[in-house]
Amino acid sequence: MFKIILIGLILLNLPTETDSSVYYGIIQYTDQSSGVSFIVFQEADSSKKFCEDLNENYIRGLRTTCSTCVIELNGCDTTLPSAYKTIFQDKPLSVPYLSAPHTRIVVFGVEFSHAKSICNEMATRWREGMNQPARCISQ
Repeated sequence: MFKIILIGLILLNLPTETDSSVYYGIIQYTDQSSGVSFIVFQEADSSKKFCEDLNENYIRGLRTTCSTCVIELNGCDTTLPSAYKTIFQDKPLSVPYLSAPHTRIVVFGVEFSHAKSICNEMATRWREGMNQPARCISQ
């Protein structure tokens, strides 16, 4: 009987697939003054709470810098939408996106050249303000 309890306790402490899952914070918003839309993907860890905190911090900052922005989606999931499955591999998509550590920001809703220009400006500001590598990836 003692062996069964011991084996049960050992099995309870083994990592499961859920324990090792990465959560992705996903926020979609639109700047109503310009019509530009963004989807933010933030790579968190295995804690949904940490993911939710990352999203809340991003939204808090957004509210101080963009009074005309409207949040359309805010959530955390262990899977990315199918159109963005490879975004953390820095592969080009049909829309430009910012690639920074643990963060990707898709820019859309305007002409491709304008979205790419916005993306490049975001990358420059990220490098200067966050002191981290960032670049715009596009086709």
